[in-house]
Amino acid sequence: MSETPNRKEAGRPSYTLDELLSQSDFSTPRTEEEQAWLDMVPVGREFGSAEFDELERQAEAEMSQIRDSEEESGPVNFDLIGDELQKYQSWNAEHNKTCPYYDDGSSPAPKIGAIGGRITFPTGVGTIVVVRCACGEEINVTDFDNW
Repeated sequence: MSETPNRKEAGRPSYTLDELLSQSDFSTPRTEEEQAWLDMVPVGREFGSAEFDELERQAEAEMSQIRDSEEESGPVNFDLIGDELQKYQSWNAEHNKTCPYYDDGSSPAPKIGAIGGRITFPTGVGTIVVVRCACGEEINVTDFDNW
């Protein structure tokens, strides 16, 4: 099985931090909107909010429960719903056309499609959802609009 290609191999541009910073003009004053955004007081789960430390403790306790549960009874399953499910289904339909693990029914192996599972990354503001196939391809289906 080959590794997932890096950005250059996939035909996408790749930049170093120095290259990106060299394109920036830091002498340009911020717009009023940018300054207002920077001056906002944290109000929720973002870093610096009054509740941040407590929410981080709660998230770690939840992850600890999930890890303990997986050790006792196997992996925990989560359902994809709404936009996450639609993004996955669209990606999966296209992915299965080229995935070496997908069977169209002509071989004795069962039809399995994008196998490998769903990976979640709890954060202070929501859960990042990545679906990864056993072949190494993956898609981030996170519904950021509902955070």
